[in-house]
Amino acid sequence: MNDFLPTIGRINTYTPPVGDNIRVDDFVETGYDIPIFYDNMISKLIVWAETRIEAIELMKKAIQNYTVKGLATTLEFGEFVMNHPNFISGDFDTQFIKKHFSVDKMNAASEQEAKAAALLALKLLNDNSTPVVANSTRDSDWYTNRK
Repeated sequence: MNDFLPTIGRINTYTPPVGDNIRVDDFVETGYDIPIFYDNMISKLIVWAETRIEAIELMKKAIQNYTVKGLATTLEFGEFVMNHPNFISGDFDTQFIKKHFSVDKMNAASEQEAKAAALLALKLLNDNSTPVVANSTRDSDWYTNRK
């Protein structure tokens, strides 16, 4: 992320997110060379939802589906903000970065999320007493009872 400094170079891969209530204002594409003199905002991601929490969840999904390779971006920072309790609760101000952000905190949060996901996967695997079997012969009436 380089402390929010602009990055120059070629965008090797650029795939913006798409979907209902997701908007991307941009001017770049895969192969575009970012010159030394440019507006450092190469794109703007906007989402809309009925509630703040729904909008935050949609923004997290959009960030996860945004791919930019070849340049440093602030996508990880955006994910950090969307997952921060102060932002989620609405208890933030213009000092948010100074009060709550550092690269170390962002990396620690990502590491905690990865550990939690791994533990959840392990728990689900261990708790699942019914094996998943492809082409199962177990009786099921899902097809005949559909409406």
